[in-house]
Amino acid sequence: ADGDQAIRFWSDGIATLPETWSLYVPDDLVDTQIRGNTVVPHGRISSGMDWLSVKLSFESEGVTVPRDEIARCLAMGQKFVKLEDGSYAKIDAEQIKAVLEREVELMTAGRGGKLPLSQAGRVQELEQLLKSVGKCTSTQGARSLFEKLANIDEIGAAKKPRNLKAKLRPYQEQGLSWLKFIHDIGAGGVLADDMGLGKTLQAIALFLLVKAEAKRLSALVVAPTSVVHNWAREIQRFGPSLSVTVWHGADRKEQIDELSKADVIITSYALLRRDVDILRGLDLTYCLLDEAQQIKNPMSATAQAAKRIPAERRLALTGTPIENRLSEIWSIFDFVSPNLLGPLDKFEETFSRPIDQGDSKAAARLRAIIPPFILRRTKLEVARDLPE
Repeated sequence: ADGDQAIRFWSDGIATLPETWSLYVPDDLVDTQIRGNTVVPHGRISSGMDWLSVKLSFESEGVTVPRDEIARCLAMGQKFVKLEDGSYAKIDAEQIKAVLEREVELMTAGRGGKLPLSQAGRVQELEQLLKSVGKCTSTQGARSLFEKLANIDEIGAAKKPRNLKAKLRPYQEQGLSWLKFIHDIGAGGVLADDMGLGKTLQAIALFLLVKAEAKRLSALVVAPTSVVHNWAREIQRFGPSLSVTVWHGADRKEQIDELSKADVIITSYALLRRDVDILRGLDLTYCLLDEAQQIKNPMSATAQAAKRIPAERRLALTGTPIENRLSEIWSIFDFVSPNLLGPLDKFEETFSRPIDQGDSKAAARLRAIIPPFILRRTKLEVARDLPE
């Protein structure tokens, strides 16, 4: 016997042999040890100003398993692995593969072993998995970040911009704090409050804060044609210190020189598609999509044009819940936070098809990844803050 069969015989089979038999053990097997505990993953999560790091190892009783040995055993379908000290231990291939798959997904989004903070949802999901099948420790900084992402009440209040000409309601103040928080960690987000709760005002307040801090703002706002001029009016009303260019109309190219000078450029989805090569040449602080359900079809020309616009950060505003529309979730997050949910075919394989078939584990995993970057309040939830 060899491989797993030999190990099983050595650990279990010998004890079943008749006591009258004489046993002769080769010298090179005398000290072979089969550990009683299965190999489990150990993780350590740390964070810095603008990064997260995940370090993984696989151990049994404090002894690690070399990565190449893990890979070899998984490839050959073996149930035992050889540890660094020469002993052997059982391996749960399904658990180990689940952890390694998450690690690969994270590696594609990081550089030099460091992940952008926009990947915090994925890292949290891996942390939960590690704690359920092995062990995981996180630094205080990482725990604090996760707590803020999980609970908006943990986020410190953002200062109201001095030149905002409006009084924010309590939930709008919280919304501004959330927007500023995800701005500070370099992430994109989806503000999905009910219609009528002032998403435009919260976005204008964010723009004012960003300009006050960075002394520079260049934001592209893409909205349905029917509300393009409403955006301009709202900015004039609530943030008149922001300079605005409305990229609209047949003669719009006559104002092409104004694009690089404006704090906020407002255009429509139709013109985004038509003029994407002009707009993508701008050095943008923000690209914001209003009524972002316009890009719910990831194959549409509108969605593809929006995703061609480079910007330091991206935001999506929508007044409709997106949590139960899987293709819409992917398309919007592919805009606000590319790589968070991976490529579409992988998302469909990992989430869409399993969830459609009733896989509760896949649904729970998706819920662990995306909520940190969606803020949705209904009118019922904030009723006490609304005027009578």
